[in-house]
Amino acid sequence: MNTVIVQLFSMAMHRFAQRRQVRLLEQTISMFIRLWERDPERLFVILIQFSKDSRWVLRYIAGRELYRFLQAGGKKAAEIWFTLADDDNLYVREGAAKGIVAASAVSFDEVWSFWEKAFSHPSDKVRQTAALTFIKLWEIPFVRERLLSVYSHLQSDSSAKVNTIVKTHIAPLLGKNDKPVVLTKHYVTTEELPVPSRLIDQVIGQERAVDIIKLAARQKRSVLLIGEPGTGKSMLAKAMSELLPASSLEDIIVELNEEERNVPRVRRLPAGEAERIIKQREKDVYTSVLTLRWIVGFACTVSLFVSVFYSVTRDNPIYIMGGLFAIPLFYWFGKTIKAKSTSQLPKFLVNHRNTSRAPFIDATGLHAGALLGDVRHDPYQSGGLEAMPHHLVEPGAIHLAHNGVLFIDEVSTLSLESQQSLLTAFQEKKLSITGLSPGSSGTMIRTEPVPCDFLMVLAGNLSDVDKIHPALRSRIRGYGYEIYMKTTMDDTEENRYKLALFVAQEVRRDGKIPHFTREAVEAVINKAKEMSGYPDKLTTRLRELGGLIRAAGDIAVQADSPVVLEEHVQQALIICKSIEEQMDSNQTSSSSSLQVSCKV
Repeated sequence: MNTVIVQLFSMAMHRFAQRRQVRLLEQTISMFIRLWERDPERLFVILIQFSKDSRWVLRYIAGRELYRFLQAGGKKAAEIWFTLADDDNLYVREGAAKGIVAASAVSFDEVWSFWEKAFSHPSDKVRQTAALTFIKLWEIPFVRERLLSVYSHLQSDSSAKVNTIVKTHIAPLLGKNDKPVVLTKHYVTTEELPVPSRLIDQVIGQERAVDIIKLAARQKRSVLLIGEPGTGKSMLAKAMSELLPASSLEDIIVELNEEERNVPRVRRLPAGEAERIIKQREKDVYTSVLTLRWIVGFACTVSLFVSVFYSVTRDNPIYIMGGLFAIPLFYWFGKTIKAKSTSQLPKFLVNHRNTSRAPFIDATGLHAGALLGDVRHDPYQSGGLEAMPHHLVEPGAIHLAHNGVLFIDEVSTLSLESQQSLLTAFQEKKLSITGLSPGSSGTMIRTEPVPCDFLMVLAGNLSDVDKIHPALRSRIRGYGYEIYMKTTMDDTEENRYKLALFVAQEVRRDGKIPHFTREAVEAVINKAKEMSGYPDKLTTRLRELGGLIRAAGDIAVQADSPVVLEEHVQQALIICKSIEEQMDSNQTSSSSSLQVSCKV
């Protein structure tokens, strides 16, 4: 039986690959891996068989998924990887490269012990695959020194394809990371400064956190971000969702359970498929309603005609009364059947029809029902007016974040009960939705388990750490990363340039203020230095700095200035004082006035 299932999946994946249906192919691969990952020994044997198959897509899958067995079968996996790296098909070599990179993130030393030889391998194809892995491995900071040791082999490689990869991708990559960026002397306003398109590249002063977020997104790990407000925690969480693939997204619908109405059924469908099914059901219902209306209208007409006929021929008005009484009955009968038809339509819980990226759900400050899902109260619970149970179900943030990122800032505001339920959902990757409001009719309803396979990003201040549920924190420590956000960075030309880019980013993001001159940028940087509290540091509390930038921009707009000047920044420094600073200033002013009056 298992062999038949493997063959069916193989045929489906081969068919999707031939037709270049990438999304369906990725969804099928994900289903296949989920089906066999509970039996790793069997999955390892299947991947070994795939690596020898004549269909290139199966060899691609073998190379990409072998990283799962680095610990158990490292020697065999290394042998297969080298074979696939020498494959004639480019896609197969790319699959092997992806598998090598994924395995390196788990245990780089073990991978490097055999993969280092690939950079000087006799085969051009193996060296080309090694060059592909170089590009991705460079994103891991602690492996760069070892990569530099093999860079000379790639630089002097005799293969034209390897040389193309080195010149096009690797050489600029090394230049970008090794050569510090200097604040150019020729720019006049921030309009001339380039702003990165990716959110992860816009994070300033948190290089270590950025590297870990990239790794966590690739390896599907959760993260705890601890640091002062305004240091970029929410921005990192959003950036993490951008790094996740959107190919594995699913639609989730809830529908009537004929056997047990209070336990609605839950169905998982490929992204975009749920809307097609629901529209088809609505079309069928609309067709049946039209047919029903015609039948009811015909019955009413016949009833009226018969009643009039018998009333005239038998000279008895009772027939007219009978016919008039039958018409409302027919109408009521038609309305009842129509209500039953529409009540059986499924309901969306998660819809990804127009989604091009993994979801990012900010669940900060949500109550238990909004976080975990809830069932609405039905005031009409009998008499044919009641709503179907599945129409009352509302998804929670954990369900909307399925295959994406669930972000919770100020994690200490979550009650221990909500944290416990969150931990259960995080561990089981599914959670039933039930009514959480006491006295509600929804407390009788409990759906089948709803998928909620999300990456959890929790954030808070240092004082919040002790208020996190111990089991929840232990889960993150065991299966993810804890990051402490930096509050300062070194006062270097490179970091000053990054702050100039930050000013340009804020101007473009706001959209209502003009660009800054170089002198205005220098004034902002000086404020960043002052905020750090150290003579050789710059602050990374960029939210406060963003407030200064917007205030200076507003002043420039009020003055009808096409750009923000240094004087506008100086004025903004005066009006952007905190409440505490304003109170101190008022007290100082009152004290000075009192001293003057006493002298007089």
